[in-house]
Amino acid sequence: MNTELEWSLLRRLRGEISAEEALWLDRQLAEEPETRAAFDELSRIWLGLELPPPSPPTPQFTRELLARFRRERARGPSWSQAPVWARALAAAAALAGVLVGAGVTSWSLGTAAPTDPWGGVTEELSPVDAYLQLVGLGAFEDEQEGASLP
Repeated sequence: MNTELEWSLLRRLRGEISAEEALWLDRQLAEEPETRAAFDELSRIWLGLELPPPSPPTPQFTRELLARFRRERARGPSWSQAPVWARALAAAAALAGVLVGAGVTSWSLGTAAPTDPWGGVTEELSPVDAYLQLVGLGAFEDEQEGASLP
């Protein structure tokens, strides 16, 4: 028997081979009695394998593990262990949050004066007046003042 065949037999026991390879292996087992005997022996050994019973950890192991845990917890997570891209992303997110927060705060407090699209500062207008001024119709109040009644 060659090592490739032995590996194929072992892979068959594990269930790791394709259907075509399984058919080829079945033909080999039917044609060669020594291969069949080797496969039967391997099957018997494979099926007889069992994991050893779990053993409890020693008291020394538990003490060492708890001491290590306490040291790590006292030291805290280290940003120096994080990849550079993760640190850069965190810094960018923090900066963006500060900038957005500052912008929302100044907008909600009304501290920013509205600006003209051409760069000048304008007086505060209602949304309707701002729209009318934008489309070139002038402010609504101006039209009302200049309108003549019949």
